[in-house]
Amino acid sequence: MQNLGIDVLPHITNALLVTSIFSAGNTYVYASTRTLYGLALEGQAPKFLRKCTKKGVLIGSRPHAALLTILDKVSPFTASWRAACFLCCLYFRLEATPLKALPGMIA
Repeated sequence: MQNLGIDVLPHITNALLVTSIFSAGNTYVYASTRTLYGLALEGQAPKFLRKCTKKGVLIGSRPHAALLTILDKVSPFTASWRAACFLCCLYFRLEATPLKALPGMIA
């Protein structure tokens, strides 16, 4: 970048990189907040996660989603932590709901 003679180009690149990282993190928090809220509405998560303001801002699930996001990003065992959470969720869902065959499948 310095060979081009544009001194400000590295700063622009860094700004774009930081902006995209912030955007990805914000999207992750938004999606996990809505997921926790949806699970709470279906009765698969605690009821306090359903709390929201009159304008629809989710105040019950937002702090928990943000905390999980931070823990996910700073954990050195991120992949194994995600795998453990996935297996636990799968185990509890299978235990809570009886298995049903999809249409066209033999049970």
